[in-house]
Amino acid sequence: STHCISSAASDVYKRQPTTTQRGNFGLRAFGMNRDDIDAKGWVGSTARCSGGYYARVLAETSSGKAVICENSNNRQQRHYIGDFGEISDTPDAYTVDSFSGNRAVAKNGGYTYTVTPNAVTVTQDGEEIFREPVTDYGVLNAG
Repeated sequence: STHCISSAASDVYKRQPTTTQRGNFGLRAFGMNRDDIDAKGWVGSTARCSGGYYARVLAETSSGKAVICENSNNRQQRHYIGDFGEISDTPDAYTVDSFSGNRAVAKNGGYTYTVTPNAVTVTQDGEEIFREPVTDYGVLNAG
C-alpha cells in the first residue's frame, strides 16, 4: 500500500488542509521550507523511499540529494538512497549499519556512505572518493 508511512508523518499529513502546498509538509515534518519533499523523500529525484518505507532524514548538496528511509513496520531497518549523478546513477538502497539523529552510515561492499548535517561522504576501502557539504538537511519530527 502506498500509505505505509510512519504514524508521525501520517499525522502531519492528515493535519494538512487539502489546499495546502506541499512545502508545508516539508516545513512541518522536516523543518524544511520547500515544496519538493513528501513522505517518501525528494519529489522529482531518484532519492525516494519505496513501498513500506518513509523518509526519515533528507540531505541535499550542490550536486545531489540523499534520503535515509525507515521501515514503517520495523523502525530499526533503514537504508540509504543517493542521487548524485556519476557516483549513483541508479537509486540502489544500501543498508544503514549505524544511525543516530545526525549521522547515518550505510555500506555496500567496500563502499561506505555517510550522511550528516555537514556533509555527504563516500569512501571506497577506507579512502574518501566523494565529499560534498550539505546545503539543506532535515530529520523527520517524531511528534
